[in-house]
Amino acid sequence: MKFTRALTTQRVDGPTPMGGKYSIATFLNDKNKPVEKSLATHIRIAEYNEKNKIIATTYGTINSPSSGKVNPRKFVPSPPVVPTFNSNESAFIPPINR
Repeated sequence: MKFTRALTTQRVDGPTPMGGKYSIATFLNDKNKPVEKSLATHIRIAEYNEKNKIIATTYGTINSPSSGKVNPRKFVPSPPVVPTFNSNESAFIPPINR
């Protein structure tokens, strides 16, 4: 029996828009669960620096496969989320968007 795992992420090496060394895109469904690229309705792109730390995360939507108009090149980004840290803590504190 041959077992194949669906590809739910894609790594791209090279400079990123926020100055990172590489990025990893994770393909998600409407319930934010990882799915293969052809079934994805959302995407999360994490940009990493040379120390393999996340420096920015961008979320976006992809045309829904259920609409019958799938266009994986059509990407609607939301503003990037830049990790912020409290000077007294090392835990991640997400920014508040209002």
